[in-house]
Amino acid sequence: MFAYKKNYFLIIENTKDLDLENIKIQKKFTIIYRNKKGNECIDDIKKFRKFCKLKRISFYITNNINLMVVTNSDGIYLSASNLSFKALNLNKSKFKIIG
Repeated sequence: MFAYKKNYFLIIENTKDLDLENIKIQKKFTIIYRNKKGNECIDDIKKFRKFCKLKRISFYITNNINLMVVTNSDGIYLSASNLSFKALNLNKSKFKIIG
């Protein structure tokens, strides 16, 4: 039996960890940005997001709604260890929720 994967998920902690020039297949990759240290500049994340849009790569932010809105990402990734987003009112918004 042979199965095709529809999407590949890449979890990064810094935007400099991944070179998007090496990704040739579009719409097959999803990047999940998770930065526990919080020391990266928002402008760098916005530039990375813009380049993801040009390459047609989905971009999600982990557990940070404010950063998700500022960077205009595709959605939010909620981890299992996060308990603060129980009553999340993003169901009617344009953002997607994965996790």
